[in-house]
Order: sequence, then structure tokens, then C-alpha cells
Amino acid sequence: MNLEPFRTTRPRGNPMARTRKSAYEKLAEKEKEAEQAANEAAALKAQIRDEERRKDTRRKVLAGGAAFSHARIDLVWRETLVAALHKAGTAMKSDRAREEMAALVEYVKGGCQEMDIDARIEEMSRTKPGAAPEAVRAPSASARKPSVASPQG
Repeated sequence: MNLEPFRTTRPRGNPMARTRKSAYEKLAEKEKEAEQAANEAAALKAQIRDEERRKDTRRKVLAGGAAFSHARIDLVWRETLVAALHKAGTAMKSDRAREEMAALVEYVKGGCQEMDIDARIEEMSRTKPGAAPEAVRAPSASARKPSVASPQG
């Protein structure tokens, strides 16, 4: 098969002339490239925003944990934190946010103690009979984890 008619170069190696694009075609290509670049930039900005939001949330969680830990051991700091939370809570716009801040203030006033879930469930079942579903009620004494017993000598 003779491929001579399909050659893309001239006999001395010079490329053959290609059809030229009109100014309209060039403009359309450039606009398409600009749109693609804008879409890529928007995607990168969204990715950066998400990453920064995750970092900010993590910083807040760590700062809150540190504040609560310090409130357990330093009474002055606890009182300062209570005052700050109370002030911020009164400035909240929604009733739900104000209620949550009030609960947070009480938690800090109480020394940021770990919650005993079993005791909380028992308390809820005593205050609201029948309100706790069967699966949430306190486990029987035999099902509870044994507490650390003091060494008997």
C-alpha cells in the first residue's frame, strides 16, 4: 500500500501548511480555557475552605478541652470561665442556644466532672417514670462492670 498521498511532511521534511483558525475560533478556545481555569480555581478554594474549617473546629475542640481540664484544677479559672460563658450565653439569640449555654455554665460550675452515665440513667428513670425506653434503662447490678475494689489485707 502506497502511503505517499497521506504524508504529513514535504519531501525535505518541512511540515505542510495547516488550516488556520479564525479569530472567532481562537477566542472561543481561550474562553473555554478561561472557564476551565475558573472552575479549577473555585474547586481549589472550596477545598481550602473545607480544610480550614476542619482545622478551626479541631482548634476549638482542643481549646475547650484544655479550658475544661484547667477548670477542674483551678478554682479561679473556673469562676472566670463561668463568668465568660454566662455573659456569652445571655447574648445568644435563640432560646435553644441560651439553654445550652446555661447547661454548659452549670457543667463548669460543677467542676467539669465526667458524667456517670449509669447514675444519670437512674436519675432520669426516677424523675420521669416510663420515659426511658427499655433499651436505655440502667443495667442490672450483675451486668455492670465491677468497680475497682480496694485491696483487703
